[in-house]
Amino acid sequence: MCNAKELTKLNQQLTLALEATNMGIWDWDLLTNQVVWSGSHERLFGLSPGTFPGTYEAVIACIHPNDREMVVLALNHARIEQHDFHQEFRVVWSDGSIHWMESKGRCFYNNEAQAIRMLGTVMEISDRKQIEIALKDTQKQFLLLAENIQDMLWISNPLKSKVLYVSPAYEYIWGRNKESLYANSREWVDAIHPEDRNYVEAVYYENIMKGKLDEEYRIVRPDGEMRWIRDRGFAIKNEDGEVECVIGIAQDITKSKQVEDTLKQLNEELEVRVQQRTLEISKLYKQLEEELHERQRVEVALRRSEAQFRSLCEFAPIGIFKADAQGRNIYSNPRCQAICGCTFEKGLGDWKDFVHPDDIQMMMAEWNASIAAKQEYYSEVRFVNSHQNIRFCRVKSAPLLSDTEELIGHVGIVEDITEKRAIEEMKNEFISIVSHELRTPLASIRGSLGLLAAGTLDDQPEMVKQMLDIAVSDTDRLVRLVNDILDLERLEANNIILDKRWCDTSDLMEKSVEALQPLAAQNSVMLSIIPTSLQVMADPDRIVQTLINLISNAIKFSPSTSTITLIAEDLSDSILFKVQDQGRGIPDDKLEAIFGRFQQVYVDDFRQKGGTGLGLAICRSIIHQHGGRIWVESVLGKGSVFYFTLPKSVHP
Repeated sequence: MCNAKELTKLNQQLTLALEATNMGIWDWDLLTNQVVWSGSHERLFGLSPGTFPGTYEAVIACIHPNDREMVVLALNHARIEQHDFHQEFRVVWSDGSIHWMESKGRCFYNNEAQAIRMLGTVMEISDRKQIEIALKDTQKQFLLLAENIQDMLWISNPLKSKVLYVSPAYEYIWGRNKESLYANSREWVDAIHPEDRNYVEAVYYENIMKGKLDEEYRIVRPDGEMRWIRDRGFAIKNEDGEVECVIGIAQDITKSKQVEDTLKQLNEELEVRVQQRTLEISKLYKQLEEELHERQRVEVALRRSEAQFRSLCEFAPIGIFKADAQGRNIYSNPRCQAICGCTFEKGLGDWKDFVHPDDIQMMMAEWNASIAAKQEYYSEVRFVNSHQNIRFCRVKSAPLLSDTEELIGHVGIVEDITEKRAIEEMKNEFISIVSHELRTPLASIRGSLGLLAAGTLDDQPEMVKQMLDIAVSDTDRLVRLVNDILDLERLEANNIILDKRWCDTSDLMEKSVEALQPLAAQNSVMLSIIPTSLQVMADPDRIVQTLINLISNAIKFSPSTSTITLIAEDLSDSILFKVQDQGRGIPDDKLEAIFGRFQQVYVDDFRQKGGTGLGLAICRSIIHQHGGRIWVESVLGKGSVFYFTLPKSVHP
């Protein structure tokens, strides 16, 4: 008997052996349903050491739900039928991962043949299962290929003269049943043409032993038809270099052989004609040579043209697409993909996925009508790209017809007109506003001058003076409007070169205040400067123009006795100017809009406060050209603060 020390040593050796083989041992008391596991067993089931409660139910709980019933049935069957338990199943670890196990066990019985205990082992076989699954997938792929190719795939054991596998193409090419070939491997030999049979048998075994076969021979089908076969194969050898099997493919080359025979006959006839008509053939050869050169030249030109067309498509500024006869997209260039917000692959097939849902019905009606009439298609629709951005697009396509006038496809272009539409709307809005602003003073001037010209007011000198003052005032307004429009257009077109130089912020603010002091006094408004002497690189005239526009606006909308304050501050990367007033304020929804052309906070401001409505738009263009930004903050009833920044430059 072993002493305690020897038992400890044996246990240690057993534990090492179990860990090395990735195995565990289990002992199930069938009377108490208690289970004893080895430590490695707990690790295999994804449990921490010492956490297994030692019950049959705990074991079953670790098994994958889809495998539990199978395992329980196998255990009961082994116990009742008194045979060994052997089962493969999955266990689910606490982290959710799934592992394959193989378990074996044996029952022990008492004198009454009652099973009282089952002892067994468990081993993880996940790697083996993955290999088995991969092997099954490979076999499926092999069978799918073999069952669907036109050539015959075959596998044989040459040492046993036995056919192991032949694909369905055997029945089509040989005209015989596969099952008969499995039953009698000599059927393949017997089908070989008698004139080729002995040779083929001899070279088959000789070449296979060398590891490679590639022969052509004839077969005779049961209906008497003869066919040419090209048979290729190679041997699969074991580690000892012995041939285990041969894999090959047999191809029906009857048609190519017929072509060869036809060519051979034609060559013979051609040789006769060459001998008889040497001069004629010489001329024909020269003609053919010229035609060949011409064809090569045309092919080169065609390839160059295709390359140019491909480059044109790839770099074209508009989208280009091609569709099949059913309207499914089969090509799109990069610009077309950019408009639709998709890749080349995602753009294939049904292009309706990119059309706005509200436009699909109208577009499909027009598209189907153009297809039915084999006519060009034209429409303007909205596209929705992958980022859910809506783009307005102009789509044109033309049908591609065969020589028999059959529709074979479509080619077309997609032009993104989103920006054009926006510009057109802005242009129309601008023209409408400018027209209104021009007509109003012109109508006033015309009315005043008409009264004077008619002599209606000859005996009313005061009224004459009033009409002249109105005409002069409206003329000045027209001049300011035209000058502001021209100034803004030159700024936004970058036609004005900024005369940048070092300026003092105090000087800029003082010049602006001096220019507007009379207007401020007329409106009983105080202008205040918080003096700060900072150096900034800028065009002084344009900055003064900006300050004057901001200050004059502040004067117009400030109550009497209020104060407008000018401030300049030194920030980390820029100089900040502020024009602060105590006026009526600006609503939040107008804080950005007022920097647009002909924008006023209220509709009556044009008439009551004067101005052209372009001052703030000019200010924004000037500041943007300096590389700064301009904005406004306001509280209704308390006033507004207009800000703009100028970037810092290093002082020389």
